[in-house]
Amino acid sequence: MKKILASLLLVFGLVFLVACQNDDNNGGNIDTEKPVIMGADPVTITVGTPFDPLAGVTATDNVDGTITLTMANVTGTVNVDEPGTYTLTYTVKDKAGNEAVKTRVITVVPEAPLGNIVDGDFTNLENLDDNQGWYFWADTSAAGGDYKASYEIKDGVVIIDIQGSKETDTQWWGVQLQYNAIVLKQFESYKLRFRIKADAERYMNHQIQGGGIPGGKAYGEENFLKITTEWQVIEKDFYVLGDATNAQLQLAFGNFGEATGVPEEYRKVFTKIYIDYVEIVAGPELENQAPSIKADNIVVKVGQPTPIRQGISVSDDFTQLQVSDLVVTQKEGETPFNPQNPAKGVYTFTITAEDDEGLTTTVTRTITVAEPWNRPTEFEITADGGWVFEVPPTGWFIRQVDLVNDEPWLSYEDKGNGEVSVTIDKIAAGDWQASYRIGDLQLFAGTYTITFEAKADVARKIRVALEGTTLADENAYQDIVISTEWTKITLVYEVTSDQFNKGLDFWFGTLTTKRGDLIGEASDDILTTVHFRNLNVQYEE
Repeated sequence: MKKILASLLLVFGLVFLVACQNDDNNGGNIDTEKPVIMGADPVTITVGTPFDPLAGVTATDNVDGTITLTMANVTGTVNVDEPGTYTLTYTVKDKAGNEAVKTRVITVVPEAPLGNIVDGDFTNLENLDDNQGWYFWADTSAAGGDYKASYEIKDGVVIIDIQGSKETDTQWWGVQLQYNAIVLKQFESYKLRFRIKADAERYMNHQIQGGGIPGGKAYGEENFLKITTEWQVIEKDFYVLGDATNAQLQLAFGNFGEATGVPEEYRKVFTKIYIDYVEIVAGPELENQAPSIKADNIVVKVGQPTPIRQGISVSDDFTQLQVSDLVVTQKEGETPFNPQNPAKGVYTFTITAEDDEGLTTTVTRTITVAEPWNRPTEFEITADGGWVFEVPPTGWFIRQVDLVNDEPWLSYEDKGNGEVSVTIDKIAAGDWQASYRIGDLQLFAGTYTITFEAKADVARKIRVALEGTTLADENAYQDIVISTEWTKITLVYEVTSDQFNKGLDFWFGTLTTKRGDLIGEASDDILTTVHFRNLNVQYEE
């Protein structure tokens, strides 16, 4: 009997000892909580990208703390050289035997095409959606091109059908096939390639822009080319001076103005256009390039401190250049520029960069120090013409665009003593195509009150535009009535941000052109002579 009692006491003692040990490891409680696995989240990698299943994955336990993971904790494999979906299972136990299991999906995707043009053969696309990169756009607004255009995708070919547009439209960008997810790397050589044809011969333009491309364009804006009725392959070699993400490839099929150099018979052709196999491939090996300097002309207010190197950047394909490495020299004979307190004037600087291979680049930039408005305050006419002037006019000028049979829309007479008369000889098809304008306005933030006197031989409305600004339409465009008696006109503009090289226009083309809420009747388009005098501009900050 004594032996049996001793044995029972020994068993109870061992159980008590084990229970006490478990209690000591977990504050007197039995450990039943599983470890926690963190970082084993789904991930997508490109073919060929190295992958470590343990990288970023950790495990912790409420009693044991950090648990070191090894590949023994992982089951499953990932073949980074083969696209597909792979599953890994992570298994972890703590010292108390509690087990945690977590699965992880690893997706291996094919390497993105060069330039990131996906579905360039259009075989996987049912429509052109900006979220997919590809997009179709046409300026269908009455105030713009009023294009009648549509598209379809058939057998992997995009077919753009242009059926009409506004008679006077000259926007080559008025109809576009876009790809809005272009990715480019600095100083990598590329070749854009696509196939194209049309039912009738016509011209197109193409460009790659935005996305952080230095200078804004990959290879310039004007790349006009002729489309024939037979398939042809178009190729364009290019590179960029800096990385770009979500840049836009633009294939443009609008109308063309005279300034583009497109022959007259091809400036407006309504037809079907077929596009296929758009891709970016490796271009020819690049030779060492000279440095690239970005030094835009700037405008600052009189007295505003302005470092000479403000807004300048430089890059090179092989040499690490800094702005401080540039040689900046002011034009000889000019009044020296004072960066701490600039005086009114236009200052010209040459900027030179040299790389380690001895190649140099020199650019010119101007710093214009101006007062608000900064233009004459009289109506004297200093030039007339179309879009481009050999010498920019210093004051007001007559602009006439897209004349029919070379017959002018307007004629004018400078009567002296600050009075000018503008005669409307014909009604231009667009309000903006016949204008009396003053340009290069420097509109620093503030309030501008512009007054003048006007009368007309026959009363009529004219449209006033503070063009190119960020003002709302109701402020940027106004229709004002000119009576047969001299009347003082007052225009007030609240400019909330600095806006440079803008224009104030009096438009004499058709008032039936819609501008915001403005749209007139054909009866408003009256042939008459309008007289102007006593211009005055007041500015308040």
